[in-house]
Amino acid sequence: MDNNTFKDSATAAFLSGNFVPVKVNAEKGIGIDLSMKYRLSAFPSFMFLTPDGKVIKKIMGYQDAKTFTKTMNEIMQLHKEGFYYKGISESLKLDYPKFIVDYFKAEKGKKPQITDQVNEYLEKEKDLTTEVNFCILSRFSTSDDVNEKFLADLKKFKELYGVEDVQNKVDNILYSKFKKATSSKKESDLDSVMIFIDKYMPENADQTRSQYQMSYYQSTGQWEKVAEIFGISVKEEKAGNDQINEISWSIYTKCDNKDVIEKAIGWMAGVVEKEPTYAYLDTYAALLFKYGKYEEAKKYAQMAIDAGKKTGEDVKSTEELLKQINEKK
Repeated sequence: MDNNTFKDSATAAFLSGNFVPVKVNAEKGIGIDLSMKYRLSAFPSFMFLTPDGKVIKKIMGYQDAKTFTKTMNEIMQLHKEGFYYKGISESLKLDYPKFIVDYFKAEKGKKPQITDQVNEYLEKEKDLTTEVNFCILSRFSTSDDVNEKFLADLKKFKELYGVEDVQNKVDNILYSKFKKATSSKKESDLDSVMIFIDKYMPENADQTRSQYQMSYYQSTGQWEKVAEIFGISVKEEKAGNDQINEISWSIYTKCDNKDVIEKAIGWMAGVVEKEPTYAYLDTYAALLFKYGKYEEAKKYAQMAIDAGKKTGEDVKSTEELLKQINEKK
């Protein structure tokens, strides 16, 4: 941001003319207090506050000059409307339990494992919606009991702390359920993931269900089901070329089922017809080779090499593929 966004004169002038910018290292001194209170976990992060310390918005990650200027305008409009997060107090110092303070003050690489302490503490708390408790539960993995209490008060959490931070916790719970399913390889655990998505992510349920089903079947090596689910997305034109290429490459490297490979060849044929780039041609040639269509594989491997050389790509792997194809012929 310092090297790009803030060097833009118009952006810098707008920032200094409408805000009081303060830069703090969130990993040292008072920055640790800020990181704890505002649940900062990625840098750069930007906290937009009212003059009396109420939080209007938290933004995490890089933004270019145009995007950041748009963000500042949105913040000014929210402030004009009197918006702020009701659950975040103006006080910087909160009454955290000692084990949390010790954790944040510990050096990187030396932070203690406190998951058990976190859950023991939160399971005894009557009200998880307090600012301190939300700071803790949003930062750490929590037990099923704590998660159930959190989800039961989801609406209140969103009103107090905003949709984004609360949704991050929901996403983390979903991911924990997904990891359990991939570890157990039980369809019943996958069903629990699907039920969770339907209940707590209804806005994008279909897309999210499909993504997690795909990931589950890939991780458990059920490529027939991967092809079945992903084939629907391709047919309905909901999958982009990069996604098709990524899934097809995974099939090439990890799947030996010829029916599945044939489906991937069909997907990639449509991709290279529209966009014959090096990466796409390379994947297509590899799939054709694995399927045993050596003449076609040779043709597209050479096309990939030619396309790659034109754009300065490293084509050594495709040249090796072409060598393998020629040995098979």
